[in-house]
Amino acid sequence: VLQAESRETPWYQNIKDFLQTGTLPPEMSRKEQRVLRHMSSRYFILADILYRRGFSTEYARCLDANEALEVIQEAHEGICGGHVGYQTLVKQIVRAGYYWPTMQRDCHQFVKKCIKCQLHAPSIHAPAAYLHSVSSPWPFSMWAFDVVGPINPPASNGHRYFLAATDYFTKWVEAITLKTVEGQHVVSFIHKNLCVDLASRMISFLIT
Repeated sequence: VLQAESRETPWYQNIKDFLQTGTLPPEMSRKEQRVLRHMSSRYFILADILYRRGFSTEYARCLDANEALEVIQEAHEGICGGHVGYQTLVKQIVRAGYYWPTMQRDCHQFVKKCIKCQLHAPSIHAPAAYLHSVSSPWPFSMWAFDVVGPINPPASNGHRYFLAATDYFTKWVEAITLKTVEGQHVVSFIHKNLCVDLASRMISFLIT
């Protein structure tokens, strides 16, 4: 809408004309005219400027394409702009008291095409880095945990996940199956399999 509308009449022109003159576009069908009347009930004109009654604010100024683009640019990359994500950008514009019907889409497209956001966004745009090996000073001092699943079809007992722990030093693996994976399951796994069962097996092995 920001590009197409700039060469055409504003999206709100019919609403504004109806509020000012009480007339409806003759080319509209009766159904379209009813919709326009209903929509117009949420708008009012003050000093020749169209406003929309909202829920989060008392009213919001309606912007055409050129005005909307200026507001997006200022909110996203202006003096007070922080190159925020599009959802936060929309909320900031709404709180500032502006409205147009395609705010979500326009803000999303603008942020998506922002060069600075593409260059400096975290994680996905970060430069590649070398992997560093992790060393363990002695057996069973450091463990790596991993969850595998969901596995389809599930086992006969309904279990769909594997919870595994691998010792960095010896590569010893302890694993169990679970229906669901929650924090309490991990705590129980560590206590039972790594602290109690494994310790008793190691002691039994050393004695024999």
